[in-house]
Amino acid sequence: MHRRQRYLRSSFIIGGILVTGICFPQELARKPAIAELSTQLLSKQWIERARGYEKLRSAPTALSSKEVQKNLLDLLDRENQLIESLNRNSGGPPVEENYGEEYSEYIGELGETVDSFADWNDPRQVCIFVHEAYNPESRFAAKIAAHGKVAVPCLIQMYGSDVGLIRAEAAPLIVQALTKTSATSLDQNTILTAKQVVSKALHDPNEAVRINTIEALGNFGGEDMIPALKQVAETDPAPEVNGYSIRKWAVEAIAAIEKRGGR
Repeated sequence: MHRRQRYLRSSFIIGGILVTGICFPQELARKPAIAELSTQLLSKQWIERARGYEKLRSAPTALSSKEVQKNLLDLLDRENQLIESLNRNSGGPPVEENYGEEYSEYIGELGETVDSFADWNDPRQVCIFVHEAYNPESRFAAKIAAHGKVAVPCLIQMYGSDVGLIRAEAAPLIVQALTKTSATSLDQNTILTAKQVVSKALHDPNEAVRINTIEALGNFGGEDMIPALKQVAETDPAPEVNGYSIRKWAVEAIAAIEKRGGR
């Protein structure tokens, strides 16, 4: 399973043709061919963008080109914006419904390719990664959290999204990043703002945001978050379903924090 995808796994097939089988790489080292493929990355049709990316990825020398690296990074940024726009307009995860599983596979492959040459000290590049779709418990999420100095400011901005799915990714990753980032790496204002975002996320109108944040606090949170979790355990409005409820999960998160603290 790709690190950025929760449930999807399939061969990347477009129109019944396995794109990795395209016989084109010998021509790709020439600048005109690379320039043409870079233009293809700007196509309004995602299949054309995917084909251009796949041909560039298959070229022996293309990925060593700074120009190609920039173009692929920009492509990933545009795809992230497209996905967020689709989520905003539909109120749910419509990517597979609109484009199919192949599109999700393409995005996963593109993200991994960009990661292979990315500069994780560059705030813009890290911010592009932050806006990808990924499981907050994945190794990729842990990698983002480990670069909290550059990731946290972007995660704070990301939580300001009007899309619930975006906030549901941002808040738990802030929790993890605060735990894994040295206090000296972040200025006090950023730390304070990040903690305020986490507290706000516990009362977010979107249940997925609250659930993911509580789960992250159970895994990574400190004892300073226990009072906020107690409030959730007492007041969260979500009903209990089949014996499960946000209130109960908050109680479990408190117990996990206390156990980590040696209580």
